[in-house]
Amino acid sequence: MIRRLVVTGLMVLAMAGQAAALSCRAPDAQRSFDAAAKSDGNFIVVHGRFAFDAGELPRGDNQSQQPPVAIPARFEGAGLTVEGFTTPLAMGVTLNVSCAGPWCGGIGADIDYLAFLERRIGGYVLEIGPCPQWAFQTPSTQILDQMRTAIRGGDTQIR
Repeated sequence: MIRRLVVTGLMVLAMAGQAAALSCRAPDAQRSFDAAAKSDGNFIVVHGRFAFDAGELPRGDNQSQQPPVAIPARFEGAGLTVEGFTTPLAMGVTLNVSCAGPWCGGIGADIDYLAFLERRIGGYVLEIGPCPQWAFQTPSTQILDQMRTAIRGGDTQIR
């Protein structure tokens, strides 16, 4: 009986450790804008939808570290300028989806997103990790206005 309790207790502790292993900051579009602006990469800020085969999204695995999965996608929407999201865009994009053990990044097909695309050799890439940083589902008008203010170099604090 005691042995069973000890084994059960150890299993509960192991599961609790896994559940607490991934800790993400709350997604914040302004923090992402600032990170993109400070990085060595070349980013564009876009608002629109991604079309892709959702069946290609990876599923988490407790046993191994998986390499990121590159998924071809089509983006349709607009790019950010000082006037707002005014540059029409329709282009191919690579969704680079990564996992951390059982937790994987995710994105929905044909859902409205605010996203930060990095220009690399071969085209634009959207990094999608288990802790969202570069894609924001169904952004509010307030967040989109915040991005327009940010690109102009203005005060972007939401009040």
